[in-house]
Amino acid sequence: MCRITPGARHLDLACGKGEMLTQWAARYGSYGVGVEISKVFLTAARDRADELDVTGQVRFIEADAGTYEDEPHSYDIVSCIGAAWIGDGLAGTLTLLRRLLRPGGLALVGDCYWISPPPPEACA
Repeated sequence: MCRITPGARHLDLACGKGEMLTQWAARYGSYGVGVEISKVFLTAARDRADELDVTGQVRFIEADAGTYEDEPHSYDIVSCIGAAWIGDGLAGTLTLLRRLLRPGGLALVGDCYWISPPPPEACA
């Protein structure tokens, strides 16, 4: 569905434990950079890369994904799944992704939302 080809360059902002990056590297032969602020998640991501034998294809950087700088328009895929807060919402997050995405590249954004107002317990 995402048209991932061997050698594709993938940047995952707020990558969490790096599951998408490492799985795609193993399955499709892509190369990736994961940006994450949590040391705990970065450790898990690096362990997962070791487990899937893709440490030469992915690297993980400790940084704030909302202010991360890299070569403009240099990635085939730029993703942010579940963390649109990095750009203060969807519009800002898409702006962050676009500046790093090559022309014709694929931007992937996913975020949680409430279908109906949340119950008081969730707000608490």
